Amino acid sequence: MVSLLSLKEMAKFQPSSLVMAVRLSLLLVGSREDGHRFLDPMLLRNPNIKSDGHVPLIMESQGPRSPLAAFLKDFGPALLRKYNPKVIVVFSAHWETEEETLVTDYGDNNPLLYDYYGFEKELYQLTFNSHGDSSTSERVVDLLNKAGIKARTTPRLVERMVADSWVQDWITEYSPEKNWAIGKALDELRSQGILIISGGLTIHTFKDPSALSESTANAHIRGFHTAIIDAVHSPPELLKASFCALTTLPGFREANPRKEHFVPIYVAAGAGEGGAGKVISSQFGG
Repeated sequence: MVSLLSLKEMAKFQPSSLVMAVRLSLLLVGSREDGHRFLDPMLLRNPNIKSDGHVPLIMESQGPRSPLAAFLKDFGPALLRKYNPKVIVVFSAHWETEEETLVTDYGDNNPLLYDYYGFEKELYQLTFNSHGDSSTSERVVDLLNKAGIKARTTPRLVERMVADSWVQDWITEYSPEKNWAIGKALDELRSQGILIISGGLTIHTFKDPSALSESTANAHIRGFHTAIIDAVHSPPELLKASFCALTTLPGFREANPRKEHFVPIYVAAGAGEGGAGKVISSQFGG
């Protein structure tokens, strides 16, 4: 899924409270000037909300007061200061298609969509107003088509609804090579004031809760986490091979029973092909 957020919308946020979605399962936690908060529903322990409005989370290590949340709150403003982008293109998960890539274009205002069910009504009353950029959406589709990647815009929701705060949604396949090719096709956007971000989780499983903590995860999953960091540090000429090898490790499928929460990393790597990688946070499972 690809989303576009214009800077006129970002200006509504206090710099210290803006959260960039570097996690694939949407926004982790943040706050707006009007007091609204947005949470990653995938972190909920159960759909019950206590009377004080607090939403229990699976783990304190991924909760609103965790180091991960603190990092994300600082990361967004840091990106804005460093790159001063005109538009942000965000790749995420949960949208899946075959044969073509769809970029949804909702026009000036994109809806807030929900891909979860069975929770309390408060989680369906969250609001996040944002604007898109149709010209960028069309530019993205054009670049993909020129690279031989079938793509088109669509004004409609497709297959699965995703809670997202930006405008354009991108549906991609699971293949590391194909996602790498998507990123590479869009590389030139970076020189046009457009920031490309892929959000994701290195570990996304509900089958084994112990996998979410370094202190309880098994050796395969810990090894997978280390291998990701090593891949990022690979020389540019070995970067693609190192990244594509990650999905062959035994810890990969244990950490990611389905690939959709991991593969957007290949889009980001493809967009930065030829450059050196850098790890700015190595928090386990983040």
